[in-house]
Amino acid sequence: MFITTMFVLLSRPPQVHFLMALAANWGYLKDASRMQKYEDIKSKEEQELHDIHSTRSKERLNAYT
Repeated sequence: MFITTMFVLLSRPPQVHFLMALAANWGYLKDASRMQKYEDIKSKEEQELHDIHSTRSKERLNAYT
């Protein structure tokens, strides 16, 4: 009985450590995924703004000629 109890007590910390590491990794991956989506949207919006700005610049140049 004593040996079984000691085995159970000694086997718990690695399991807890594994679960904590697993949760931390999952949180990191979830955050990285959200950051990637944010960067994609940001890049797309910046490209749209650049396109709008360049189109307006061309229109202004054509208006003066």
